[in-house]
Amino acid sequence: MAHPVAIAPTAPFVSGKTLKWESDAQGGQRGTIYVTSTNGLSFYMDQKNFNNTAAGVTRLEGKIKDGKVFIYNNKWNETWVGALGRGIVSGKINNKYSFTITE
Repeated sequence: MAHPVAIAPTAPFVSGKTLKWESDAQGGQRGTIYVTSTNGLSFYMDQKNFNNTAAGVTRLEGKIKDGKVFIYNNKWNETWVGALGRGIVSGKINNKYSFTITE
């Protein structure tokens, strides 16, 4: 009998991984998120926005708590709260705009 494969507790937020993100904020935004490091159930990421390249790279902090994903964008005063399902994180930014993060 095969043993289940261990999955990092912060998956898909694994150090060194680049993820894609999209949001319906401001008429639609998208870009990449590079996971710079993980520490237990916390992780740190660098976000690029293809629709606002002048914003440069934004540092994000995240954690997994009570089965939910929380991402904090202190530069733009945003809190992203989502759920992980089938490799996709989806939820709301500031309880207003929808977002998805995929591999």
